[in-house]
Amino acid sequence: MVKGFKVPAAPSCPTPPQLDDWMSESLNRLVALLKEHMPESRPSHHSKPWWTHHLSVLRHEYHKAASVARNHDTPHMREIAGTSKAGYFKAIKAAKNKHWSSFLLAVTPQSLWTAKRFA
Repeated sequence: MVKGFKVPAAPSCPTPPQLDDWMSESLNRLVALLKEHMPESRPSHHSKPWWTHHLSVLRHEYHKAASVARNHDTPHMREIAGTSKAGYFKAIKAAKNKHWSSFLLAVTPQSLWTAKRFA
């Protein structure tokens, strides 16, 4: 049994609203305890905590420019695609570095092994 969970005493001779309130209070305590000690969901191995909406926009622009450069093979289009590619990958590198720095600043003794595994 979990140490922090205690069921409040049931009312003697309860009316239906009293019984409903008692059950709701007990359930709310249990749910709060579970939320405190259990993760809400397991992240996918495909998820990237450093990914932002800005990177999605840059990715879309990069792929659009690369497609246009493939279809209209001109030096100007290749230059635009190259610039777009450089900006996109530079933004990814900056986002990863920012995330890694903030992760290392927030390392606790419990997450130390996770940091070592990622290093």
